[in-house]
Amino acid sequence: MEMMDLFSIFTGAGDKLLAALLSFFSSAIAVVMAASFIFTCTFAEISIYIGLGIGPFLLVLSMLRIFKDMVGGWLKFMITAGLYKVCAAAALVLMESIFEGTAAAVQAAIGSGGNGFSFPRTGAMFALVVLSVIGLMTSLKIGDLAKAIVSGGGGGIDASSLGGSIKVKPNSGGGGKGGK
Repeated sequence: MEMMDLFSIFTGAGDKLLAALLSFFSSAIAVVMAASFIFTCTFAEISIYIGLGIGPFLLVLSMLRIFKDMVGGWLKFMITAGLYKVCAAAALVLMESIFEGTAAAVQAAIGSGGNGFSFPRTGAMFALVVLSVIGLMTSLKIGDLAKAIVSGGGGGIDASSLGGSIKVKPNSGGGGKGGK
């Protein structure tokens, strides 16, 4: 009887220690994620101010033929800098809604654990760590997303990194059998 109580104390302490470690890792990742969002928004504002400062000079220089390409580049730069803030805000709202929905589930799972091992409590903390990692990865891809919107790319996904090249053979014939 005493051995069973001792076993339940150790398993309960291990579960609480694991939950505390997972909570620490999740919090650390969330702090890095928040810093990344703040950096992205601050970088976007600084970029916009620099672009607005250079803009009048480029508009005057656009009258010279040699500087016309620079004005187009400046306009792309300004659009990309503005989209940094838009993409960061959209990603932040998305991650906030996901975390709010998960927070209630985590609190319910933590409250459901007793003194012994609680799979819902540990599973909820693992889910929180995974969501924090997803949020961090999302915050790091904001710049690629903004650039892809301006350039018409694929959201920062490079098809060459998928392993192998995609080759398309053009149709060489008239559309029928044996069309040469």
